[in-house]
Amino acid sequence: MAKACERVIGRHKNATSGSPEFRLYSVAYAFAQLQEKRQRADYDLSATLSATDVELAVGLAFDAFECWKTIKNEQIAQDYLFPCSSMAGHDTRLKRAIAGAVPTDRLRSPRNRSTRTTTKVAAFYA
Repeated sequence: MAKACERVIGRHKNATSGSPEFRLYSVAYAFAQLQEKRQRADYDLSATLSATDVELAVGLAFDAFECWKTIKNEQIAQDYLFPCSSMAGHDTRLKRAIAGAVPTDRLRSPRNRSTRTTTKVAAFYA
């Protein structure tokens, strides 16, 4: 996910404010920043957080969710979630199942014939 965020941040850093590209940039930037803060909080025992730091992080997360709500059905958002969406086969069926077009019991991978993982993933994104 970090690499996907880096690509979006680099590609859309000069996007026009309010555009789908700018909103996706905001989501990716927030994800990258919040992930970094989480890593620091988890592993740097000497780090302390001020109330202001926490409020800013919560605000960043809130803004990212608000941006995501406006673009989640746009193609640019789908490409961010599924960077290999142009590949045929299992990825495409999973993407359609998440959108509700294919029942999850039909998602068996041609390789392992298992629906267990894909059902969990589809349920998570539903």
